[in-house]
Amino acid sequence: MRWCFCLLPENSVFAISIMLTYYMMQNSDYILTRIGQRDYRAINRLMGMLLIAIAAESEWYPAPHFLCFKGG
Repeated sequence: MRWCFCLLPENSVFAISIMLTYYMMQNSDYILTRIGQRDYRAINRLMGMLLIAIAAESEWYPAPHFLCFKGG
């Protein structure tokens, strides 16, 4: 049962990100009125550029041999 404790940080980060995403989706109207339409568009464009940069930096790596199905 000792191995369960090593997963605690990953599980807590996962749970926090889910709760934060849920909170932001529930309060999206309030957040939009608070920051304004102009700032929303600027943030939206910056997030798009960040997504493009991440996609351009990543490379395609083939699946490891233990993930490939070999019929037998």
